[in-house]
Amino acid sequence: MRRSDGITLGEGNLGHIYSDIQMTLLNYKKIGTLLAIASKNNLDDVLPVFSKPSMLLKKDDFVTMRINWNPKSVSIREIAEELNLGLDSFIFLDDNPAERLEVSTALPMVQVIDFPSDISRLPALLKSIPTLKKVSLTEEDTKRHELYVTEKNRQELQKILPLEDYLSALDINIQVSKDDEPSLARITQLITRLTSSI
Repeated sequence: MRRSDGITLGEGNLGHIYSDIQMTLLNYKKIGTLLAIASKNNLDDVLPVFSKPSMLLKKDDFVTMRINWNPKSVSIREIAEELNLGLDSFIFLDDNPAERLEVSTALPMVQVIDFPSDISRLPALLKSIPTLKKVSLTEEDTKRHELYVTEKNRQELQKILPLEDYLSALDINIQVSKDDEPSLARITQLITRLTSSI
């Protein structure tokens, strides 16, 4: 095990625990959970960490990042606005109790994970978060990260292209169907989400 830029990487018991944490987050990403970073740091110090051999999480696994010296609650608000998501859909994980307190105070609607004092308990804790459990998995769930990255790229295009060129660049195709049985799971999921928010 070794520490690189303040992050524990490599072999040994602690290194394996951090690898397990990263693998758990990657598995959540595969079933549609969006990963984002709100970090108080210098961007040039953080980005090289993702190229380390022992880093399972890569830069592209995160749909967006806020790496600066702003309060983390401010960064989370910016991420929510960028992704067009409600703050009540966010789960915040941080090993610093002061950061957890700042976020829970400023953003009470964000679920803040109570980081365990014994780091070996963290992988099991992450795997048991009820709000991340999937009753059913749809094709859109598995592609959620890709869909949000595509949308982010579209927003960037919209900023630099005239409207006509932007619409042309989207290359949108619309398909209307009736009694679309393959989409039934997704339709059920959307109805469940809608009714639970009422």
